[in-house]
Amino acid sequence: MASYKINHLFWKYFHYFYSMKIVYFNDLKIEFDNHKRFDFLPDQQKILYPDLDRLVVDLMSNKFINDLALLSDDPEALFLMFCAHFKLLKAAGGLVRNADGKYLFIKRFERWDLPKGKAEEDELPFQTALREVEEETGVSLLSIVSVLPETWHIYHYHDENVLKLTYWFLMYSFGDEPLIPQINELITEAVWLSPQQSRQSLVSSYRSLRETFGELLV
Repeated sequence: MASYKINHLFWKYFHYFYSMKIVYFNDLKIEFDNHKRFDFLPDQQKILYPDLDRLVVDLMSNKFINDLALLSDDPEALFLMFCAHFKLLKAAGGLVRNADGKYLFIKRFERWDLPKGKAEEDELPFQTALREVEEETGVSLLSIVSVLPETWHIYHYHDENVLKLTYWFLMYSFGDEPLIPQINELITEAVWLSPQQSRQSLVSSYRSLRETFGELLV
C-alpha cells in the first residue's frame, strides 16, 4: 500500500514540476511562467519580460525579499537565457526508503538534507546518485524505483555565480548495515526517519526539498 501511495503521488506531481521551471536562491523561489498566467500568481513579485542582466545582479545582491515570477510568452527560452548567466554544475541524489518504511536523511551544516553530490566526468545521473548516497551514508544494496523531479538552485562560490541542477531518484535500500556519515564532507549524522519524522525534519531543511518532496513522504 505504501508503495502505491508513493507512485500515485509521484505521478500526481510529475506534470506540475516538469511543466514549469523553478529555481531556488536560499529560500527565495523563482518561477518561469507564461505571461498569460499573470493574474493567477498572487503571492509573488511578477516581472514581465525581465532584463536578465540587471535582474541577476540584483538577485545575487539580495535585493529581492519576495518570491519572483519571471513571465514571458516563451518561459522555456527565458529560462535558458537565465541559465546562461551562471556556471552550471550537475549533481544527483536520492530519496531512499527502507523495508521499515523509513527515509534516509543526513545532517550537514546543522540542517537536515538528503544525500546527494556532484557528478563525476562521464557519469550518468543515476550512477552519480547511487554512488553519492552510498559514499555519504554507508548504505548499500540500493535499487532505483523511479525518477523524481529535478531541483535547481543558485549560489555564489569562489567569485562565481553557480546554478546547480540536481537529479533525484526514489530508491529502495535492502541493506541493514549501520549508517556511516561521510565526515570529510562535513556530514555529522546519517539516520533513518519515519515518514512523520521526515516531514518534521523538512520544516527546518531547505525549501527546495520541502516543496519538492514533502508530499512524497508517506
